Amino acid sequence: MIISNLNDISLIKFINQLKFKRIIIFSGVNSFYKSGASKVINLFKKEKILKIIFKKQIIPKSSELKKLIKHFNNFRPDLVIAIGGGTVLDYAKIINIIEDEKNLEYKIEKQKIIPRKKKFFLLALPTTAGSGAEVTSNAVIYIRNIKYSIEGEKLKPDKFYLIPELILKNPKKLKASSGFDA
Repeated sequence: MIISNLNDISLIKFINQLKFKRIIIFSGVNSFYKSGASKVINLFKKEKILKIIFKKQIIPKSSELKKLIKHFNNFRPDLVIAIGGGTVLDYAKIINIIEDEKNLEYKIEKQKIIPRKKKFFLLALPTTAGSGAEVTSNAVIYIRNIKYSIEGEKLKPDKFYLIPELILKNPKKLKASSGFDA
């Protein structure tokens, strides 16, 4: 769904539903602050338990994925709001279908990950244009500098909003590469 800005009433109503009590905002530091996405924090009602987690790697790597799985599993969110580009969205999609980090590389390399169920409701707010990661049924992860793909319908985020204001503040180089992606 395309909405005009972060103060759109449909987004505010959605994230403040009673069923969402424990919420993770997952993003990259740069995209969170430079895009203006940090304003999303002001949309939550006070009774929500909110945690913000930032990714560190530029590309999705299995070593970081393992740490993120532990963080997410320890917090047990009802809702994850993934705000960012392809790396953030791919991490969130994978974390949502993997129970634990044990033998992760082996499972990915041997294509033994079969998405059966989701752990949380995933809302995608992309800060780049063109990759389509907010609607696709696949995600990538790098293991020892080799790119692997995980596929399955359960990987798709449950809901997404395209918010032009999150993309407009991108640097020219990122806008250009997003344009070529599209």
